[in-house]
Amino acid sequence: MEYLGLHYVAVIMTCDAALHPFLAALPNLIFRQNASDIKLASKRFQKYCKSVIDYPDYPHEFPKALLHTKSFISKRIYLQALEAYHHIVRNRKSPPSLNLHLFRLHNGSSSTATPQLPLIPDVALHFRCGDSHFGAMQFKVYRDAIQSAKLVSGTIYILSDNPDRFHNINDNQQQRCSTISDLFFSYLVHYFPRFTIAVLCGGDPFDDLLRLTYAKILVCSASTFCLLPAIAQSNPTYFPNTKLIAGGTKPDYGPHMHWVDERHLIMMYPSDVEGDKNHFIYSQLMSD
Repeated sequence: MEYLGLHYVAVIMTCDAALHPFLAALPNLIFRQNASDIKLASKRFQKYCKSVIDYPDYPHEFPKALLHTKSFISKRIYLQALEAYHHIVRNRKSPPSLNLHLFRLHNGSSSTATPQLPLIPDVALHFRCGDSHFGAMQFKVYRDAIQSAKLVSGTIYILSDNPDRFHNINDNQQQRCSTISDLFFSYLVHYFPRFTIAVLCGGDPFDDLLRLTYAKILVCSASTFCLLPAIAQSNPTYFPNTKLIAGGTKPDYGPHMHWVDERHLIMMYPSDVEGDKNHFIYSQLMSD
């Protein structure tokens, strides 16, 4: 607002804000005192907000979008709403259960009892497979990111696709995603046996935003769902550099952000490949 000289910014809701505390915490209007002349502000808006005017549905792809050039604005609004939701979660009488969304679990402790899983893990790995047009990231990227933190033990959550979304892809792609997920889980157990590793699918997306935003290590897939957490993070964050985000121009979100070269993304399309071609994809994902 200060940059453009705007009088106010409005948040446009496309759903009922009362449906979730995060949405309810978003400001309806943000006013600015001593705003610029309306004609000057209009000219600046036309010049610097072309992504909103020309690309209203996908400004994240436009390099000059304010989301990228002035990311602190989005970060401030996002964290304000997320912290309001986090406050509600922390004050619940009983913490949210993860069991309904727990698909696989490796207990890294010596105890035989099922471990108590915290809401926010030490390491959050966003693993999108079902409809990713940019491919899956090689497993070594996740491994190297975790090893760089020099953690001896802790919790690793793999936050993956809601299975309900798979009805949009064919059987070969479903089977491939299932196999990749199994391979990824086994890969992490092999390299981090002392960690408790959980695969969570289809949980509350706002709980997932908490995990992605406040984990000690964050590794994202090529997905806009992980973008705001990546921008808002204060801890080491790894994001694949593709045209999906600012046309692949690597926006400067801060020193915490590490852009992963696109060569580490293994394409999984066309979705009708099978047999030896699938095995080639798996070997590429697990390659060092």
